[in-house]
Amino acid sequence: MLKYTAARILVFVAFLVVFYLLGLREFTLVIVALLVSGIVSLFALNTTREAAASKIAKLFKKTN
Repeated sequence: MLKYTAARILVFVAFLVVFYLLGLREFTLVIVALLVSGIVSLFALNTTREAAASKIAKLFKKTN
């Protein structure tokens, strides 16, 4: 799960830098970077997300 979280943060920061260099600033920069990184992460990090979800599901099965 830590791997997925780190990858999501890395994707967000990468888009933050790219959009900053393209001239976006302040609130618009953060919102656009969040939206675009979320969409990209949905497809690019699919296998990592599935692995993290599987680990979380196993943890909940053990506690119940």
